[in-house]
Amino acid sequence: MEGTMFQSPWQHLVVDNLYDITGVVEEVKTYIRKNANVLVEGSKTITFENFSELPVTKSQLDKVDLLQYLEHFDHRPVKNPVVENHINVNLPNHEYRIHDELPRKILSVVTYLSPDVSYGTLLYDEHKNFSHEVEWQLGRTMIFAGDTGRTWHNFKSGDKIRITLNSFIVDK
Repeated sequence: MEGTMFQSPWQHLVVDNLYDITGVVEEVKTYIRKNANVLVEGSKTITFENFSELPVTKSQLDKVDLLQYLEHFDHRPVKNPVVENHINVNLPNHEYRIHDELPRKILSVVTYLSPDVSYGTLLYDEHKNFSHEVEWQLGRTMIFAGDTGRTWHNFKSGDKIRITLNSFIVDK
């Protein structure tokens, strides 16, 4: 298994360069500009789920078998694991609330795409006390199995748009 496994404040894996993001970042930025009409007043986070117009990104996603990571985590039982992919765009100067994962998400995989410098993922213990940040580095991926009431985390953008590629293994 590539990457480094951490146990504190809860089990998570950090992998640098899980995907080759060469070409992906520009393709995603072009797609976002082309679809800017989805930016609605008051919205701070936009999620894109259509990968038909993102052949470079889709080819990178297809090269990595995320299901192999399930065996490295304690997680809820899963009968029919399926991967869902999203591009998450956070507008500048926005902080998403501290939250744990939705019960439907068995494994969460977050890859940092843009900008060059931003905030990573902020991790909290079971009492919502800040533990540490999985620091932002282009191409860095954080993987964890959500556990309701335990895997508290949040994220925020700096003065630039923050773009991540998010994959979730769910039980269909």
